[in-house]
Amino acid sequence: LQHATDGKSRCFIATAAFQYASPEVEILTKYRDDVLDKSFAGKVFIKTYYAISPSIAAIIEYYEPLRTPTRWAVRQIAEKINKAS
Repeated sequence: LQHATDGKSRCFIATAAFQYASPEVEILTKYRDDVLDKSFAGKVFIKTYYAISPSIAAIIEYYEPLRTPTRWAVRQIAEKINKAS
């Protein structure tokens, strides 16, 4: 999944649960670019995430009942990242 205006990949799972323009997706994307992509371990995490998350996102998009708990979990992660930055 990509944002139409910047062409950068977004968080598949967060985007499946929310939308491209949600604050949670923006926070996670910024964290990926500003923190994770700066270290070897972060780059490995990103590569692994992008290998497995499209399948998970497809399931979340297909099964509406999964969106609520996914939104809750993603929101918790985004809030912790936002407070730490």
